[in-house]
Amino acid sequence: MLRPLGCSQVNRTDSTSPRTVENGAASDSENQISRKRPATDTPYEHSSLSNADFGGSIKRQASPDSPAPESEPLTAVRPLLDDSFENTDLDDELLRCVDDAERDAQTTATSTNSSTSFFPKVSRSRELKVLEADGDHCETRLKCSCFSTGSIVLVSLRGLWAHTAVKVGAKIRVFGPNIGLNSKDDDVIIIDDYSGLLVYDPDTLVPCTTVTSGVFCRRKAVLSDRFKGGCGAPSKQMFVGTIVHELFQSAIRRRPKFLTESWLIGEVRRSILSSTGYVEQLVGMRLSPAELEKEIKPYLRPIVTWIHKYMPPPLGQAQGLGAMRIEEVRDIEENIWCPTFGVRGKIDVSLKMTTGDQSVATISPLELKTGKSSNSADHRAQVLLYCLMLSSLTNNEEECTGNLLYLRDGETFPVTLTPASLNGVMQMRNDLAFQLADLIDDNERVTAMPAPFVDVRSCQNCEQLVNCCLYQRTFEKDANTASDSMAALATAVLASVTDLHVAYFERWVRWICLEWTQSMKSKLDKRDTWLQPAVERESKGECLSSLVVESVTSCNNQQTAFIIAFKRQDGSALCSNIISKGELVVASVESKKMFACLMGSVVEISDSHISIQSDKPLRDSSGIFRIDKYESFATFQYNLSNLTRLMQSDLASVRLRELLIDRRAPSFGKMSKQEMEVVRTIVRGLNREQISAVVKVLVAHDYVLIKGLPGSEGKS
Repeated sequence: MLRPLGCSQVNRTDSTSPRTVENGAASDSENQISRKRPATDTPYEHSSLSNADFGGSIKRQASPDSPAPESEPLTAVRPLLDDSFENTDLDDELLRCVDDAERDAQTTATSTNSSTSFFPKVSRSRELKVLEADGDHCETRLKCSCFSTGSIVLVSLRGLWAHTAVKVGAKIRVFGPNIGLNSKDDDVIIIDDYSGLLVYDPDTLVPCTTVTSGVFCRRKAVLSDRFKGGCGAPSKQMFVGTIVHELFQSAIRRRPKFLTESWLIGEVRRSILSSTGYVEQLVGMRLSPAELEKEIKPYLRPIVTWIHKYMPPPLGQAQGLGAMRIEEVRDIEENIWCPTFGVRGKIDVSLKMTTGDQSVATISPLELKTGKSSNSADHRAQVLLYCLMLSSLTNNEEECTGNLLYLRDGETFPVTLTPASLNGVMQMRNDLAFQLADLIDDNERVTAMPAPFVDVRSCQNCEQLVNCCLYQRTFEKDANTASDSMAALATAVLASVTDLHVAYFERWVRWICLEWTQSMKSKLDKRDTWLQPAVERESKGECLSSLVVESVTSCNNQQTAFIIAFKRQDGSALCSNIISKGELVVASVESKKMFACLMGSVVEISDSHISIQSDKPLRDSSGIFRIDKYESFATFQYNLSNLTRLMQSDLASVRLRELLIDRRAPSFGKMSKQEMEVVRTIVRGLNREQISAVVKVLVAHDYVLIKGLPGSEGKS
């Protein structure tokens, strides 16, 4: 989890004595937190997450030689926090309630099973609006109003939670073991390292992959969310990883009678490589099918062995994964929007697992990785988030365990939620939600990024290195946030980029972000999918409500495309003018609060039914559905990525910058007599201007601009 700077949890009676806090075993005196903090411009330090950070002990030692640091203003800890509030009444009111609340929390903690008491239960949560915020560096006090009751709730954030960035007016969801048990316990809620949970702005669904990429570098996570689609040439490793994922999923979905390595290779040839998109990527990477099969071959035996060992009959022997066995595959590439915890993602494989005597059943995520088995913190964090999403989706309020499977060597690692891991991953999610909330500030400037690393050894191969360096040269040039080593790295990375090119990048990033911000205000808000009832949205022309599944049809033998038809539950006519053919939509099970369980495009709509084409069928066709219009903002992300590609150091990018930014005039060659004779037969019937345009295109080395009024003939 993220470490707050300078807020060591040391005993106040002896601030110089070293101590170690074992997870969940701190004494009362150790729970007292120093309220001194050295000056810094950022609330967190960047640090890699070790095994201890996700479930082990938290060890921290105070230096006996370091003088006690002086207090600093609140704005230095949380630069974006509204710090205009100084209300001693709130402090007094909170302090009067703290002692009672702490006693109640301790009583609940000792009387509840320790293995599950920390698990966030939706029934023990409240949605609040922040009215006022105040505090020092090791405690943040929030005065909130409850959305459901309108009552005033006081929230105390302590320990690592004290550095959660909060804006007045923001929406938060708080979880606590006492919430809902007694009305007086809802008046003040204490969240610390051992009890409670806070989700900042839960209606901002942060992708799970973005959260996990922020485990080691928050700056990379934010840049990756802005600059979608990669910033360089297609990666062979990523392409091979995608193929191996689909190969494993195809094997457990199609369940062949005899699963062998030969069957897997045959599946690659007949199904996967028949996709036009994959063939185009092979051509783009200059990779032949034979070379691809060679890259895939090391994965085949581990896949076959794992399936034979752990999958249920007839595929495998159903051996146990820990105390549980796989009973069935619940879903593949399950898409989940989870406003309860403010995250979204696609789970590679969702498994129904049971104990040997089938007395306990649970839904568990299986995350597939194609690299060497590492059981790294970011991989485990991804599984933890999937566990949270599935618990919310299935209304399971007990502890959930997921599994990491590394397909290269077949190693499987169980991942179980612990208080430390849960706090760490949710604090990372909250921090990113705060960072991703705005593209442009109130002065129409591009919002600040998290500070870059001080030590750049891990930055050399980062896919966002060019963007990171360009931000330092543009939006952060006056902030001096980069270390000397990072500044030197940026100079080397951008050696071929001139000041004119940097200004071009800065100008276009700002313009794209301004347009993106304005588009978000004018387009449909996907949050209304769960915030507004379907009937209300249908009255606005944004949704179709009260639908049931009429039929599900496969479009091909490979089962890679499906047509799902819906009709009104009561058989009444649809409003066919709300959604048009070709529009992108999401289907949700409103009766079960399962949002965006199906995404696709409309292929047919009439008064009686609406049909959607998707790359997967519905896992469960029961329930009352709603179909909402979905408007994507991916165009802006890809435009930003294209801008980054223009700033690369390869010869093609350098040439494009010369033409587009430096405005070097395009060059043209000459046509031989033999070539002119061939062209003469092609351009018969064209007028003089059209012939001139064709010849100009044929001899161009760079580009040709053909001008003509709209509707004038001949340009195409």
